[in-house]
Amino acid sequence: MRRFTLVTIPCLMILCFSSCVVYSLQISELKPLHPSKPLLPRIQPRMDDESFHEMSNRYPVWNSDSIFAGYELYWSETYQDTRVLMERQFEGNLAHATGPIYGYADCRLIARNYHNAAPGLTALSWLSMGALPLLGMPHSVFKQQTELEVRIYTTKGDLAGIYTGTGSARCTQGFYIYTADARRQLSLRATRLALDEIGEKIQKDTPRLKEALLKAGYLP
Repeated sequence: MRRFTLVTIPCLMILCFSSCVVYSLQISELKPLHPSKPLLPRIQPRMDDESFHEMSNRYPVWNSDSIFAGYELYWSETYQDTRVLMERQFEGNLAHATGPIYGYADCRLIARNYHNAAPGLTALSWLSMGALPLLGMPHSVFKQQTELEVRIYTTKGDLAGIYTGTGSARCTQGFYIYTADARRQLSLRATRLALDEIGEKIQKDTPRLKEALLKAGYLP
């Protein structure tokens, strides 16, 4: 009995610690990882609203007064966060932030997969009637995979390049972690990684893109 106690108590303390610690991620911290040199001429980033709305319609919209804050609010935040990260990629990181506009970059949401990667933990939490989560055991491990596509057009409307990127992120959730905030942090990390992958592909294609954009000219 004593040996069982010596093993059980440290395990519960570790589980409690892992569940109570919340990683706070602010969108101001999500700067592009790999600045490009040389930079492309100025490109105006745009969002493909239809692709984001189409993806949000595949999921039910919960009441915004619920404790989960609702999918409506979540998708609004996802759209705005993607827009901010997209602007940071093209305004000073991949292209010049000032000067004449030589093209456009449209961001499109291709796919999004959000699921519980540890259903066993969730089942165990239910079987314990919530006792284990109250002691600190995580009740789920959520994973999100986001696939984005960026299309670059010249000022004449010609397609200069198509680039795709996929980002994956996961987080552990427990009784003491705010669900909606953790979900948004997960989406932010997956989106940032997807845009970073796209940025690396654009960097490799910079000479060809720059030639196409300069050839088409800038907006008067």
